[in-house]
Formats: sequence, C-alpha cells, structure tokens
Amino acid sequence: RYFNGLGDNAIRSVIEDSKKNIWIGSNLGGVDKFDPATGKFVSYEHRSTGPVSVQSILEDKKTGNFWVGDYIFGLLLMNPKGEILKTYNASNGLSCNSVEGIEMDSTGISWISTVNGLCRFDPASEKFWLYNKKNGLQGLKFNKTSCQTADGEMYFGGFNGANAFYPQQIKLDTIAPSVALTDLDINGKPATIGKDGQIPMHISVAK
Repeated sequence: RYFNGLGDNAIRSVIEDSKKNIWIGSNLGGVDKFDPATGKFVSYEHRSTGPVSVQSILEDKKTGNFWVGDYIFGLLLMNPKGEILKTYNASNGLSCNSVEGIEMDSTGISWISTVNGLCRFDPASEKFWLYNKKNGLQGLKFNKTSCQTADGEMYFGGFNGANAFYPQQIKLDTIAPSVALTDLDINGKPATIGKDGQIPMHISVAK
C-alpha cells in the first residue's frame, strides 16, 4: 500500500457519503474509505472479484449500499463493509464489463455509462435497457465524467461530446417486434421450392 493509506495514487472517483465518510476509487487500488475524523483509511480491493479499477462510486441512500463502477468487473453492489453483494457484467445484462459513470434518478433507476453505450438499470427487477448511437448517443464510448443537476437532468461525457437528458422523458419500448421469416436454409443450402421441392412455396409467403 502507499504510505498515505491509499491503494493507488491514480484517483478516479471521490464522493462523500451520508455519514461524512469519503470514498475514493482508484485506477488499480480498488476502493478506499477515509474517515476525516480519525484520518484513517480502510481499503477494499479484490483482484479476483473486484473492486480493482474503480471509475465511479454512488451511494444508494435508501439502502446504505454503494454502486461501484469497475473498468474490469462491471457494476458492483457493495455494502459499507466492502463486501460485494452482487456483480453485473456482460454475462447478465450489462452492455460490457467496463463501467465509467453512474447516476441514479428520483425513482431509483440507475443510468450507467460504459465503453459500449449507455444502460438503464432497474435494481428491483435487475433488468437492463441498452442504448447506442441509434438512440442519439454521442458515440458508444463514454468516459467517467457524469453529473446530475438539481432538477434531475443527467449529463454523461464521452469521446465525441456529451449526452444530456431527463430520465423521465425516456420512454421504454415494451412492444416486442414482429417476427418475419425471410429465407430458409436446410443443411446450409437454400430450401428448394415447388411441387417436388422441400417446401411448396417461399418461406416469406408461406402460412
């Protein structure tokens, strides 16, 4: 560890929690908790599960837990003791494993910027909605800069500018797309059509 108590001198994120503790995320040192009253540090860093490379930290004031954005391990739910309660990454809904910024709206929904787009995350249902350049993003790659204004507008910085929006104005598309069959291959070859073929008519018009 470094002489001053930090896990790494390259600091990526600093927040004050509701109990006046300072939580510090670093490039390769995980999360450090600093108590200003005592001047002491407590470090939380786990090479196999995270946190390791922490870009952002957000306190959930309703539960007292913390959402940690890790560049290697994805989105981590950590309790005040530094224990990882849940991990979300590309294997269970997140757009990729590299999280940059995290903001939470007034309804408890988290908005997460990554190096592969922006994600809307509902902690209650553990469901993700993914947004990309087709949804108006400045690009897929974001950096760790984000903020929320007093009236709830969110800003996320990227490598091609910034995106700003009010979460309540983002309407979810809950209508499943229709399914259309446009072609049929059998054993890697287009199906033959006609009376003596494999199918009587083209799959696109078959009923």
